[in-house]
Amino acid sequence: MSKQFKHHILTVDDEEDIRLLMVEAIEGMGYKAMQASDGAEAINLVNSHLFDVVILDIQMPRVDGLEVLQHIKEYSPSTEVIMLTGVNDIKIAVKAMKLGAADYMTKPVQLDEFEIVLQRMIKQKALRTSSFLMQRTLEREDTTKAAIGHSDPWKQLLEKARKFAESDFLIHIEGESGTGKEVVANYIHNSSPRKEKPFVVIDCGVIHGSLIESELFGHLRGSFTGAEGNKEGLVEVAQGGTLFLDEIGHIDLNFQQKLLKFVETKMYRRVGDTAIRSVDVRIITATNKNLADEIKASQFRS
Repeated sequence: MSKQFKHHILTVDDEEDIRLLMVEAIEGMGYKAMQASDGAEAINLVNSHLFDVVILDIQMPRVDGLEVLQHIKEYSPSTEVIMLTGVNDIKIAVKAMKLGAADYMTKPVQLDEFEIVLQRMIKQKALRTSSFLMQRTLEREDTTKAAIGHSDPWKQLLEKARKFAESDFLIHIEGESGTGKEVVANYIHNSSPRKEKPFVVIDCGVIHGSLIESELFGHLRGSFTGAEGNKEGLVEVAQGGTLFLDEIGHIDLNFQQKLLKFVETKMYRRVGDTAIRSVDVRIITATNKNLADEIKASQFRS
């Protein structure tokens, strides 16, 4: 089984010795490191990967750091960016902060300072994600606590769920509304190696038509009426954690094929985009319908 990294960091610099030094430091901290030698390569990586932090040199050939920064903030606004600058580029670094960079460092980079700044950025990213998730899940907390009882059937069910938690296999839960499907899904997440990462819930029964594709995968500005800015999808918010698709049986037939492909490959496109992106999530689905019957009736794709 491949190693699961909690955090993914991209370092962008046209000076190979500086780039490799930072990559070594990042990997030494236990994070997944990727690298790009110029701005154009960095943009391609940002379009196809999810990064917690990007360390970005300002002065580069082809596409400079400020252009890359603007692309990151439009395309993946939750990614934190640290700018690297020469002593004479402080004014440009200040401009970068106004464009959305979280911090900047001057060259030559001191490794002890670099590690401190990187740790702070990772914590800052985690706090932003936690704040977003808190808004979505606060109302569910009391329900979850109340639903987990001490009856023998519940104990048996949770013991079975605990066994499934260690794997990354897709889990599908069927049951009547109000029987605690989300509670079980949350329990599986909290018993799994992904418990420190987000548990993101989307109720497929209340989001209709093409809106669910935008909610899940995100969209680009202008891709449809009302899309006034770029938006990250919930699959990106769930990076490293668990995505719980509740009431999956209510998803529109036209979107089911795209969803099944995502479940199989963990790859997707934002609405209006041509770039293929990938995400590392564990998927749990649930429905109050009998999917076997739905498939026979051609109401659900298999």
